[in-house]
Amino acid sequence: MNIGREVGDVLHFSEQLDILHKHITLNELPVKKRDTFDEQCIFLEEYLGEDNYKRVYKKMRTLNILSGIMAFPILLLIIGVIVYSKLNKDVDIFAFILNNTFLWIGAGVLLAVIVIVSLLFYITKNKLYNNIYPELKSKLHIK
Repeated sequence: MNIGREVGDVLHFSEQLDILHKHITLNELPVKKRDTFDEQCIFLEEYLGEDNYKRVYKKMRTLNILSGIMAFPILLLIIGVIVYSKLNKDVDIFAFILNNTFLWIGAGVLLAVIVIVSLLFYITKNKLYNNIYPELKSKLHIK
């Protein structure tokens, strides 16, 4: 994770939210002002009678949650293996893992699924913010 990029994204979305709020006020749109960028976009899209942003946003959130749910148990397992191998010097857990082909295949498949879900998340995120949001701004006549 690049912290500088994350800070830049937060500032960018904060600026975009401010632009949306100003547009709502200046044009006296019957849309509630929201505190989060995505919620505001969803409300504006509902005002236009569409649901594309909301649909893709829900897909992005689902993929993000799914990747976290799949990665968390793996993190706990890795921590458990390290702690167990440190506490019990008689058992070489790493040798057991290296000698068990089933564990390698299972780990490879699980890793592939996590990578695929993560890639789908980033593809969906890019589609939402680089394609759908500019279309929404265009429909609202925001420059």
